Amino acid sequence: MSKTTTPKTIVKPARLTQDMRKTFVAAVMADVPRVDHETRIRDAVNKAHAAALPAPVKKLLADPALAEFIQTKGETINSSNGAPSGHFISFRLPAPNDGWLEKLVADAAGPLLKDWCDEVERLKGLKSKLFVVAESCNTTTALAEAFPEFAQYLPQTAAQGTRNLPALANVVSDFVKAGWPKGKKVAA
Repeated sequence: MSKTTTPKTIVKPARLTQDMRKTFVAAVMADVPRVDHETRIRDAVNKAHAAALPAPVKKLLADPALAEFIQTKGETINSSNGAPSGHFISFRLPAPNDGWLEKLVADAAGPLLKDWCDEVERLKGLKSKLFVVAESCNTTTALAEAFPEFAQYLPQTAAQGTRNLPALANVVSDFVKAGWPKGKKVAA
């Protein structure tokens, strides 16, 4: 008696839409670790501010009944003074009127702002690389085959298919070097 086999059901791969590509890229990018630069900068400025205040002012600020009589000044870090485009941090701290707070904020935040800008640019580069490859794929299966490491971020389908893709070199390794997935140590 001969064995009969049931033919495999061929499922047409799910076609990738722009929204699916953007969602995929956003999901992968969400798993790339980021440094909380705003908190680091805020902490550095507050520490420098506390260290720079004269002792009599510190004593006044410690008394809640007198603290409200101390003049405060505002200072903002934005793209015009070193923050990445679209980001800003505002401070409202006791300070004299002579540019003292502006200089203190610039001195305390300056070294950290470069790290922040560098990270923003690095993440933009990773996102761009991933989106270029996602753009070259027409189906979820093709994208899963291009990046089996990122398959978990794709919409779940029963699709099957293959496709040879350009521009795959070093994309996954760049993500691994950036610390993907979160929780793993960044490669040197």
